[in-house]
Amino acid sequence: MLVRARSWAQRMVEDVDKHNRTALANSIHYAFGIDIGPLLSAQNIRAPLQLAVATNVNLIKSIPQRYFEQLHTSILTSVTQGQRYKELAADIQKLTGATEKRARLIARDQTAKTHSAIAQARQTALGISEYEWQTSGDERVRNSHTEHDGQKFRWDSPPTETGHPGHDIACRCVALPVIDLTQASEFSDTSGDPMRILSIYRPPEEVFAPESLASFENAPLTNDHPSGFWVNTDNWRHLALGSVRNIRQQDGYVIGDLIVQDKSTIALIESGKVGLSAGYQSQKEMTPGVTPDGQPYDGIQRNIRVNHIALVRSPRCGPTCRIEDSNPNGEMMTSNSNQTTTDTAATVQTASATCHDCTNVQNQMDALTETIKTLKTENQTLRQKDEVVSI
Repeated sequence: MLVRARSWAQRMVEDVDKHNRTALANSIHYAFGIDIGPLLSAQNIRAPLQLAVATNVNLIKSIPQRYFEQLHTSILTSVTQGQRYKELAADIQKLTGATEKRARLIARDQTAKTHSAIAQARQTALGISEYEWQTSGDERVRNSHTEHDGQKFRWDSPPTETGHPGHDIACRCVALPVIDLTQASEFSDTSGDPMRILSIYRPPEEVFAPESLASFENAPLTNDHPSGFWVNTDNWRHLALGSVRNIRQQDGYVIGDLIVQDKSTIALIESGKVGLSAGYQSQKEMTPGVTPDGQPYDGIQRNIRVNHIALVRSPRCGPTCRIEDSNPNGEMMTSNSNQTTTDTAATVQTASATCHDCTNVQNQMDALTETIKTLKTENQTLRQKDEVVSI
C-alpha cells in the first residue's frame, strides 16, 4: 500500500509541477518577452519535489488501492481547472468513504500545499527571492491573510503567524513572483547566459504606431489573463466580458473606452479590482542600445499586436494601468440627478518610458507585482462605459 501511495503521490506532484511550470513560464513571457521554459526543468527542484511527495504520502496511503486512479483524476482536475476544495473533498469522500474531515484535509493538502511548495521551489530556483502575497479577495479570507494582501515577503523569511501562502489549512492565497529588474544578472538570456536578465524596450513610436493602436480596437476584456493566454474563436464566448473601443493617444497615454457587459465583472470593478494588463504579441529585435533617458537595454519590441485586455489586481506596468473615474469633480453621477452613468477613464503610462526603468521598478514590466486597490468605479448598470488603458 505504501508503495502504491508513493507512486500516486509522485505522479500527482509531477502533474502539479507541470501546471505550475507552464503558468510561470507564460507569466514571464508576457512580462518580458523571454522564453524561460528550458530553464524550468524538474531537475532544478528535485529535492523540494521529493519532499512534497513524502509529505503527502501519509495523507493518502490509507486509501484503498482501487480508488487511486479516480482520485488522481479528481485532484488533477482541481489543480488545473480551479475547482473549489470543498467540491474536491466531496469527490474524495464519495470515492473512498473517508470521513468528511479527512477528505477535506486530503483535498487541501493535495492542492494548496503542493502548489505552494512547488511555487517556492520554482521561484527560488530562478533566483526570485521575494513574492507578493495575494488573497482570493472574498469574505472567506482570514483577517491575518487580508493584512498580508499586497505586501512583499521573502521566501527565506515567511510571515511568523501564517507561513507562506497556502501553508494554512484551506488557504487559497498565492505568491506572485517579485522580479527586481535592477538586479540585472538573475534572469533568462536564452542565447547566452541563461541566468542573465534581458531588459526589453518598448519605444513610443512602436506603442503609438497606427497598426499597434488599431489592434486595441474591439479587443475583448477578460477577468485575469486566460489560462491559455490567448482569446480565440474557440474560447471567446466563455472569456469575453466586454470590449475596448475608441482607442487613441492622449498626453503620452493610450486611452480607450471600456464596455463591461458582465454583472459579476462590474461587481469586481466596484470592489476595487481595477488594474489592467494587455495580452499582446510582439517581435523582439535583440539589438542593444540606450533609451532617451539613458537606460541601457538588450532588445526592442516591434510590431505590437494586442489580443485582449485583462482586468487584474497586479498590472505589470504599475499603478497607472487602471480604470479611473473621468468625472473631473470626482462626484458620483446618478439617475436621481437626471445624469447618465459616468464614463470612466483609464490612463496607462505607455512605453514612452523604458520597460526596464531602473529608477522606478513599479512602472516597468514587473510581472504580477503591483496591487491596485484604491479606486472604486461607481457604475451600477449592466452596461458600464469606462475608459481603459493598455500596455
